[in-house]
Amino acid sequence: MNLKARWAAGETTFGVWGTIDSSFTAELICSEGPDFFCCDQQHGVVDYQTMVSIFQGVRASGSIPISRVPNHDLMLIGKTLDAGALGVIVPMVSTPAEAEALVSAFHYQPAGVRSYGPVRAGMVLGSTQPAGLTADVACILMIETASALESVDAIAATPGVDALYIGPADLSLSLGLPPTFDQQVPEYQDAIAAVVAACERHGIVAGIQCTNGDMAARYAAMGFRFVTVASDANTLRSAVRGQLDAARGVERTAVTGGYA
Repeated sequence: MNLKARWAAGETTFGVWGTIDSSFTAELICSEGPDFFCCDQQHGVVDYQTMVSIFQGVRASGSIPISRVPNHDLMLIGKTLDAGALGVIVPMVSTPAEAEALVSAFHYQPAGVRSYGPVRAGMVLGSTQPAGLTADVACILMIETASALESVDAIAATPGVDALYIGPADLSLSLGLPPTFDQQVPEYQDAIAAVVAACERHGIVAGIQCTNGDMAARYAAMGFRFVTVASDANTLRSAVRGQLDAARGVERTAVTGGYA
């Protein structure tokens, strides 16, 4: 089942953020059952060919393969969809006009500007018809700027947008705060609450990047239904650090940082 179907059924989906250029790492992670796995083409070290290999492992494990693209390149969004992504996250969306233009990259003519050539997507989705290639794919736009907050209601109302996804680090910077996750100051909490409210008003899903399961559970309780639990790199670092500290008798805080 894809993300859109799960959201339509009222489910909250929990996934893992992938920044490591290793299909085996992704396969190991997805064997534990995350709902989705996101290949980060923006800040990770994942190139296009590695992303395709990762998608193969993710799909075989039963998780949903998605990707974040690095920018607003409409052709790259289409190429990522052609690789078999069942969702694409687009960063730094600040205006309704940007949102409308980005939605067009998910659809073929005359509804959009996506070029037809579903080399892998046709096999993965079981259809080569335009409707079959687009119906199950989630369009997810990131809210991470002050201007996006000012226009969040209009962005959420854009036809074709399925979810808004908060990038906590950049959103914090835009509010004059340190680029950290899980800010408890009122201006940050009010900002993310506004995103959830806008999504609820317009019948789409609110998402957010988290650094651990406890944080993910708290934000899910606030109404977020597309929640990243952790990243592969930081989870690996934290696990190795924990084992080394145990061996050396050192007490330190686990690695919980990340980028979004």
